Amino acid sequence: MQSTVIMGMLFGVAAAFGQSMSYIFSRAYVIRHPRAPGTLMVSSHLIIGVGALVVLPFAWTPDVPPLAVYIRPLLGTACFYAIGQAGLFLLMQRIGASRVAPLLGFKIVLLAFIAVVFMGEDLSFRQGLAVVLCFGATLMLSRSGTPFSVPGLLCLFGTCLGYSLSDLNIQALTRSLEPLPRVHAAVYGAALMTLAIILYVTGS
Repeated sequence: MQSTVIMGMLFGVAAAFGQSMSYIFSRAYVIRHPRAPGTLMVSSHLIIGVGALVVLPFAWTPDVPPLAVYIRPLLGTACFYAIGQAGLFLLMQRIGASRVAPLLGFKIVLLAFIAVVFMGEDLSFRQGLAVVLCFGATLMLSRSGTPFSVPGLLCLFGTCLGYSLSDLNIQALTRSLEPLPRVHAAVYGAALMTLAIILYVTGS
């Protein structure tokens, strides 16, 4: 149990580091090419798709459920992620990368709201306190630096909402692949999800 928690923390730190670096390079791109966030959207996911194509054959096994079992959360993940990512690139045209990552903590507030209001889940006192602290931190950060414009606030809300709904679909996707071991299901789902995102982004 303890080793699982430690591994989870390490993966979390690695993911946070990778996302932070992605924000920095994305910010540099949209500042240099302010009229081409769509190009960044498509080209970056095509690069990721190469890795997904390489991984997918090794992740597939005969134990994978039929596509009909997980097609709905797969498409939900891809569509909402694309919305969140598009909002992120538009947001980065307005604020620096150092402010983007903390402001995306608002996603936690939206996730909690969706879980309580629409999914009937209960939050413990500590969970509720954490959500309140995230909301307060987001408000404080929004007031630091250049004030937010209405389009900037809409981009932030759209980004966090897209990512939140994508996260919920990722959870549903992982559950629909339950016959597979958890790590195997995560790798297979991530590879398949990436390809679905590419099809959605390039086709829209």
